[in-house]
Amino acid sequence: MKKSDYIIYHNSYTAAVQEAESFAIKNHYELNQDQIFQDIGMNTKRPKDGETTKFKFDLYADNKLQKKKLHAQVYGRGTDNNSFELNMYIS
Repeated sequence: MKKSDYIIYHNSYTAAVQEAESFAIKNHYELNQDQIFQDIGMNTKRPKDGETTKFKFDLYADNKLQKKKLHAQVYGRGTDNNSFELNMYIS
């Protein structure tokens, strides 16, 4: 897996989270939408300039929980365009 496997810079925090979801699906994993809502919608905030928000999601294959997780972090770059930087990996 390389950084070129996904889009790094985004105009919104939501777009960065959606890219993380798409990345998991492209790698043949499923995500629990309730967990995403709880972790992203309720418990984290978009990062302010110079700050990072981290999250990790459980991964499923054939409706079975996998040992691997999707680890992601979104950095608030503080720029006018592409102000959020996404870095992630599956491990």
